Amino acid sequence: RHALHRGAMATSAATTITLSLASGAVAHGLRWAPSVAAAASAGPRCILLHGWLDNAASFTFLAPRLAAAGVGPIVALDFPGHGLTSAATPAPGLPAPPQIGDYVSFVHEAAEALGWADFALVGHSLGAGVSAVFAGTFPDRVTSLTSLEALGPESRDADVAPRQLRESVRSVASLRAKAVRAKAAAGPKKAYATLDEAVAARVAKVGTLPGAQYLSDGAARAMVTRGTGPAEGGGVRFLHDAMTLAPSRQSLTEEQVLAFLREVQCPHLGVTAIDGWPFPAERMGRRIEVLHQCPGGFTHHHLPGSHHHHLDEDTAHVVAELVERFLVQQRQRTTMHSSL
Repeated sequence: RHALHRGAMATSAATTITLSLASGAVAHGLRWAPSVAAAASAGPRCILLHGWLDNAASFTFLAPRLAAAGVGPIVALDFPGHGLTSAATPAPGLPAPPQIGDYVSFVHEAAEALGWADFALVGHSLGAGVSAVFAGTFPDRVTSLTSLEALGPESRDADVAPRQLRESVRSVASLRAKAVRAKAAAGPKKAYATLDEAVAARVAKVGTLPGAQYLSDGAARAMVTRGTGPAEGGGVRFLHDAMTLAPSRQSLTEEQVLAFLREVQCPHLGVTAIDGWPFPAERMGRRIEVLHQCPGGFTHHHLPGSHHHHLDEDTAHVVAELVERFLVQQRQRTTMHSSL
């Protein structure tokens, strides 16, 4: 068992970053610079994308390790409706639950704001799905792809589309009505007396999710610290937008997901967890088969651990070693080709 040093989970090595996007939205995130010792051979530039209801602090173990190996600059973003990006969204917040295309557009805008023509993508869960679709949509801009706990986005069968849209519209209407009632009652949003209580709630929630998932206290604390703010009347509340809790209005079909995966041109590393999010075996097998046919190559590791294996104390070191080795290898190959 590996124990994370107390400082390894902290964001002290990171600086905060705020991006003004072309859409008028504001994106928040964390930035790590490559270590001074490795600056002469630094690279590649990396954008890190977190999972659903998480935030940029999901990468506060992985990113410093990558920076120490000379990878970077590194930017981890808070998605729309999540973390400090959510907190910066003017009232009443998101108009509807974001869809995969909305997240892809957000990443594109963020890259434009950073002035990065190309970059490596590292995504976890939802972020891995968004990264894969982005890489399939803009293959010329992604130098490498790292997918943690998802090989592409969630898909739905075409015949469930009417029911999914119905459930999404009703859920959004219910959330809006709830917000109106809360405003009329002038009552505070759901709050926790202390940060520790919020962390415990986050850990407990994972136990209700599919499969045998778990989340360590340290991993939860890193994300909850960034993902909460002061509540009216005292205590803390989660910052994520209520709309992120509603079902998406429309999902990609599996055929559409495979179409995006076939367009991925860059080297691709996938790392999934034995006790992670349970994906249908048949669909996972087909995606792996397709990814192995991509010109950039695909390597897959299925390891012990749970859904946040890149942040949980028992597994973070193993995942970080794989990602670091992959990104450093890509940098070395790029350097070698440029010198020919």
